[in-house]
Amino acid sequence: MCDYCMPLEPYDTAYHTEHSIKHLSYHAYLQKLQPKGSKTTSTTSTLPSLAPLSYKVKVPCPSGGHPNWPGGICTACQPSAITLQSQPFRMVDHLEIASVDVIERFLEAWRKTGTQRFGWLIGRYEAYDKVPMGVKAVVEAIHEPPQQGELDGLVLGLPWEEEQRIRELGKLAGTSLTIVGYIFTDIVPDPEDKTINVFKRHPQSFFLSGLEAIFAATVQRSNPTPSRSSSTGQFASRMVTAVLTGTEDGAIDVSAYQVSEQACAMVEADMIEASLDPGIVRVKEEDRSVDSARYVPDVFFRYKNEYGLEVKKSAKPCFPVEYLLVNVSHGFPQAPSPLFRSTKFAIENRPGLETQNIETVLRELSRLGAPDITEKSGADRSDLLRYLSDWHLVAFLGTTQLISQDDMKVLIQVASAPNLDDPSVLDSLIRTESWHTLMTFARETAPARPSSSAPGGSHTDMDEDISPEIFEQIAREEASRAAAGGADTPQGNIRVCPHSSIGVAGSSGSSNSFTASSAGPFSSSSTIRYAPPTAPPMPNPATGSANPAASLPALWGYLQPALDHIVRSSTNTPSKAPPIDVAYHMGIHTAVYNYFTAQSEANNNAPVQKTITPAVPFTRFDKGKTSGTDLYEQLDRYYADTAREIFLGAPHDDATLVHYLVPCFNRFSAGTQSVHRLLNYVNRHYVKRAVDEDMGWLRLADVFDAVAKSIQESDTREQVQKRLKERRTEVLISWGYQEGGSPELLGQAEARAEAASTPDRVIPLSTLGYRRFRIDCIDPLLSVPKSKKGKKKKIPSPNGGPPMPKGRLARAVKELLEGEGGDVEERRRLAGELAILLRTVGVRPDHPLRKKVDKYDKFVVES
Repeated sequence: MCDYCMPLEPYDTAYHTEHSIKHLSYHAYLQKLQPKGSKTTSTTSTLPSLAPLSYKVKVPCPSGGHPNWPGGICTACQPSAITLQSQPFRMVDHLEIASVDVIERFLEAWRKTGTQRFGWLIGRYEAYDKVPMGVKAVVEAIHEPPQQGELDGLVLGLPWEEEQRIRELGKLAGTSLTIVGYIFTDIVPDPEDKTINVFKRHPQSFFLSGLEAIFAATVQRSNPTPSRSSSTGQFASRMVTAVLTGTEDGAIDVSAYQVSEQACAMVEADMIEASLDPGIVRVKEEDRSVDSARYVPDVFFRYKNEYGLEVKKSAKPCFPVEYLLVNVSHGFPQAPSPLFRSTKFAIENRPGLETQNIETVLRELSRLGAPDITEKSGADRSDLLRYLSDWHLVAFLGTTQLISQDDMKVLIQVASAPNLDDPSVLDSLIRTESWHTLMTFARETAPARPSSSAPGGSHTDMDEDISPEIFEQIAREEASRAAAGGADTPQGNIRVCPHSSIGVAGSSGSSNSFTASSAGPFSSSSTIRYAPPTAPPMPNPATGSANPAASLPALWGYLQPALDHIVRSSTNTPSKAPPIDVAYHMGIHTAVYNYFTAQSEANNNAPVQKTITPAVPFTRFDKGKTSGTDLYEQLDRYYADTAREIFLGAPHDDATLVHYLVPCFNRFSAGTQSVHRLLNYVNRHYVKRAVDEDMGWLRLADVFDAVAKSIQESDTREQVQKRLKERRTEVLISWGYQEGGSPELLGQAEARAEAASTPDRVIPLSTLGYRRFRIDCIDPLLSVPKSKKGKKKKIPSPNGGPPMPKGRLARAVKELLEGEGGDVEERRRLAGELAILLRTVGVRPDHPLRKKVDKYDKFVVES
């Protein structure tokens, strides 16, 4: 190989001059420092070629002939004189912003307030082919820490509290990210023309001020680069300083820099400080006091005088800041392909401008149809994936405690996936437990929109909080008025307000009396009741420094107000429970999660103790019980108390019992379903585990007893399992399931079977309330009272006819179905809803009353 065909060295001077490359790349600089001999024969090739600079006095002194500094100093321990010079290499050769949108979103805060902003650059390092062995920093996002912007500067707190969390989050991305530098604005509009900006950073002024250079040196020293070529294992830093400032034509552009290793060493030795002139750095005075000892060696810098001659001059007391800077080129890709596709989510730490809150996230997820998207659904996922692919959104969700650390890894990998156009990318996230939790909240906060416009007019913003049932009720009333010849029809174009707080609970016979009830939602003092207006969501109660997850009483004290609001408070729409604030919803979820976690840990260490105190309705932790048992039992007692309250509030008149019972159950049912969603964590981490451990509504012992006679010794394992499955299906068929039916029908039958189970069986929270409603409210109404001698009482008919049924509910149903007069349609409606009630709470299909009501309901439907 001759000199003409030999490839150029990466540090070739002629090549760098020809391509206007001012600095060697870091790796080219290392190549230049290595010995030219063969690595197999040269012993010096294995020695570290880099030595970090240090301008501090060596303590202790290598000679050991005098006291340590500041007690004494000699030539062996004092640093040598410093000659400032341009650094021949740079750690980063180019700064690339992945998308213009990243800078535009960062500039929005300045455009709206006029105050300066600061942000950490989140990105990665890649090879840069424009410089031999070059490295470029690719910026994918700008994360803004807490700060206070001013017109001519800003106040920033260091150390940054969230730095570790952000670094860990970046490492989890599909393409590992880190903090590659920082950026700040220094933009001043021209006083005479606000459309252009002052060109304040130029060769005749300064590029970085002395204060900014010292800050850059501090940041670089805190983020060294690992290097095998250094004697300490670390050398220099790849942190880049970027400035958004005005250009010569009044526009805004990015400038990128690093500071030299000399600057970092001088800051480490506390030798320099900023001056009033931004382009000047001041050298500090030497200090020999014990508390703040500082040795400052001689510092020189070279420059060319007016005659073109190079002159060496002392840098004391000050010198130009340019001697500490290293230029870094910058730019945007011609074909942008950012890792994060969206920048629309609110940016952190912008008080008064943008607010990050979970309500906004949940509303947007609901709008995008996220709760309805499953692994097997064919719904369009592109908008949802684009929305999730936002650094600020992912970073915010990491602070909500709704997403576990393991699931955060899945979320950031989905958000940063290179093949985001592939819908299957979302599947891994959908399978996570945290995503299901998030979707539960999204369903809870989804705005209830009417299915059609309000009668008599077009849809307006005022109709947003009106349920479709109210519209249907108004439509029925208007239709009945029209059929009656217009009697009592509102005059002119007067529209019946659907926001009215009057709620009809039902009527008996021809009674049309209106009574104001103040005895609560389960009162029997009226058949038509003025309900209070729909209350706003219940706010999150203040807990101070108390930890709701510390114990069961503490958790229940935090949880019970929400349960009372959801299950017991008055509402205009019995089919929908009153809401609670999203912050309260999240607080309950977090408290329950922390309580379960603490219980699981204590389960391995706590001694066995089982004590029940009658005065306090809480059971102390029992090591023999599964984690979560105490909370589940407390919920069961709560439902029992609520159902018993409904029973005790029942009217004494059998004629109004059904009118009272049906709306009370509808209200109770809506509340229990809302609690089921609120405490879904209990279902997933206690109920599911208990069912897996054969503690559910149908246990193996129940099935074995029924199929034991049909099992033969020659039967295989598969045949036995088949018979067990057939037996389970037989049980569900008795509750309304049809073999080969839909999953919805199967779930409905299983829910009825769960509600019919005994209290010792663990069932989901959705049916736990129904079971208690049956046991503590329906069963007492179905029971037949006994006389003192133990014989069943005979209830005489009020009209002298045959004796009435023995149970109260049976008598009320007989009077409802066979009574004379009254509204026939109302009677049919009540009978139909009562049939649904009895099926839902688990009254067995062979019960005489249920058979009677089902038969009547079927006759009404067929006719």
